[in-house]
Amino acid sequence: MPTPRELRFSDDQAEYAGLFLNYDRAHTVLVLPDWRGHRTDYAMRRGVELGRKIDANVVVSDLFTTSYRPTDYAGDAEHWIAAALANPRALRQRLTGYVQALTAHIGIAPSSVIVVGYCLGGALAFEMGRSDLGLRAVVCIHGIPASTAPIQTLRYKTRFLAIHGASDPIIELEHLTRFQTEMTRAKVDWTSLALGHVRHGFTDEETDPHGHSQRYDQTASRRTLGMLAAFLSLELSP
Repeated sequence: MPTPRELRFSDDQAEYAGLFLNYDRAHTVLVLPDWRGHRTDYAMRRGVELGRKIDANVVVSDLFTTSYRPTDYAGDAEHWIAAALANPRALRQRLTGYVQALTAHIGIAPSSVIVVGYCLGGALAFEMGRSDLGLRAVVCIHGIPASTAPIQTLRYKTRFLAIHGASDPIIELEHLTRFQTEMTRAKVDWTSLALGHVRHGFTDEETDPHGHSQRYDQTASRRTLGMLAAFLSLELSP
């Protein structure tokens, strides 16, 4: 495995950071983790396992700037998330600047990028797809798949994949149905997978295994990695 290289890149509004696993491949997977950001063991585990499974470079990053990083969820990250998701159009402008700055910094085209997001990162991944940047594909894993500003059409043929826990009491299946309806009306290539009896945060090994709302599920996590690898392999094939 290559040594992770620190990234710093900026648009006209802020500076961002990330870690780059350069396998010298033609495509790059951008991993967007949960609210804790890209510097956690959880975020790196997700990036490393994808790097070992697929034929692509990996960037692990987040939308938090170098001047702000949440220290806890309640009263900190939750306010950032609520404000960001409350205005999808402004968020998409910000995501556009972020993607353009990242791809320019490492010298790649948006069309060579697949975004894989977990929880908050999943919601951001789908909003990146809705931003119509020409990304190859976007993946939302136990994140919010629906938007309060659904798209009408896309110029580019970005593919969408949602992997969700069917028993998630935080982001219920109604959100998945809204996503499906939106993408069908917009004639976007979409796939959704609902995992039976699986709750929120099922890929997070640090989640309380006995929690009511969130629960790590080893079987669901392994299945997700297998399905994700199969999807990515198809997307990365000539």
